[in-house]
Amino acid sequence: MHKKTREEIINNYIFTVQVLFSLMSLIIIFKYFGFESYNFFQAFIVTFLIIVFLISIGYLSIYLGKQNYHLDFAIILLNFLLITFLFVNTSYFELRFLYLIPIIISAIKFNLRISVTFSAIIGIVNLLLDLLVVDHLPLGYTIETDLMFAVIYVIISWLLGIFVKIEDTVRNNLYKTQEKLIKQSSLLQNLINEMPLCILVIDKQENIVHINQVALDYANIKNETPENYIGFPLKQYINKLFPSFNFADLLILDTLHNGKSYFKEKIIRNNKLIEFISQPIYDQRDSIIYAMAIFYDVTSEELINERIKNLERLNLVGQMGASIAHEIKNPLTTIKGFLQLAQRSKEKLTDSQLDLLISEIERCNAIIIDFLSISKKSSRTLVKCDLKNILEKQLILIEREALLSNVYLRLEIDEAQLFCNENEIKQLILNLTHNAIEAMPKGGNLYIRLKNNPKNIILQIEDEGEGIPEEILDKVSTPFVTTKQNGTGLGLSVCYQIAESHGATIVMNSKKGIGTTVTVTFPKCPTKELEP
Repeated sequence: MHKKTREEIINNYIFTVQVLFSLMSLIIIFKYFGFESYNFFQAFIVTFLIIVFLISIGYLSIYLGKQNYHLDFAIILLNFLLITFLFVNTSYFELRFLYLIPIIISAIKFNLRISVTFSAIIGIVNLLLDLLVVDHLPLGYTIETDLMFAVIYVIISWLLGIFVKIEDTVRNNLYKTQEKLIKQSSLLQNLINEMPLCILVIDKQENIVHINQVALDYANIKNETPENYIGFPLKQYINKLFPSFNFADLLILDTLHNGKSYFKEKIIRNNKLIEFISQPIYDQRDSIIYAMAIFYDVTSEELINERIKNLERLNLVGQMGASIAHEIKNPLTTIKGFLQLAQRSKEKLTDSQLDLLISEIERCNAIIIDFLSISKKSSRTLVKCDLKNILEKQLILIEREALLSNVYLRLEIDEAQLFCNENEIKQLILNLTHNAIEAMPKGGNLYIRLKNNPKNIILQIEDEGEGIPEEILDKVSTPFVTTKQNGTGLGLSVCYQIAESHGATIVMNSKKGIGTTVTVTFPKCPTKELEP
């Protein structure tokens, strides 16, 4: 309730009380004096004049509609004078109870100190009047009775004043809270309407309880405001948004009736790609009362992202082509030189020269194979494999290479089942262990760990080599970045691609002079299809 409205209501009640009090005063005058004496007309005129002033001031307070301390004081004073006049002229003992009318009005209109002081004054006046008209008092009436009335007046005034003070404090706090909530609600409403997202909320009857302007604009609904759609059936909006869509297949209905949440679910409607989010809203009893949906058109963003990926792919292919040309040029130069030498000298190449030519050809072949591995990305079905078994089969090859380099294997292998492409996992293991062995030319320990955790499977390869320089560590997944003199820089790129296609992550930690640890983390529930 607004403060002005409250004052108007209080003034109306006070005015009603004054009218009733005035009628009662006239009745008292008529009953006590009758029509035969001059005192009747004198008392009637005085009473009538006071009533006229009383009602006029009361009406003026209502007309102004706000608190006016002068008018309030005049009403209280006129009430006091009229009651005193009636009491002095009639000596009705019961009239002193009417003093509660101005006491209550003063407690409502003024502060606690003034109202208590006024009630005490009324008690004193009541006592003095009794002393003046003691002959007219009822039998057995004493001064103690007046004192008791005075105490009653003060207690009632004090209690009512305390109540009014508490009510005023609570009311002001409610006003502030209400204003704050209104501002927050208005701000929230403006934010929702200004957000570039379509927002929709429906109730259990599948009626719209909230919708923003963006959702209306997206459905090409013109000359309508969100307020106009509140309470409308959801189907009416959907028919305008997707005219040929089956209403029963809406995800928000699944959320409303089954409590299923959707996050960034992509759907295609009317040749548009729409990203959809829905969430049920519960009451205190954990029952679904609303379902909220947020959706937006991501067609343009997806086209832009696809173009960016194509550009990145073309850029990478260009870089790789240039790098491959450079890498293959060296062995081809060697092969060409020996062949030209043999052609001019017309002598057969020696076995060592032939071995060198074969090694250079194999080097070219290795570069091309790695290039095809990193550039090829097709969809392949994952099957459930025993990762421990795959790793143990590769240990034969790993141990042979490790013995030649004076490297000792340290194994910690758990049982682990994983949906994967077996050939790619083999290539991943061989590439990582081959790099680790090459990093220890003077020998050392190679740690191979396979850990089966509740949520993931971890493959860890740790060496005791010289480590990878910090400036290169962040670029190891880039093709042709290598610290080896004769390396192609494609091995780790292939490993990163294999990990990505399995939904895994690779983390490399390396310290100069201590060694490098490669951690591959596989999720236990990857998708059944590798990403294209």
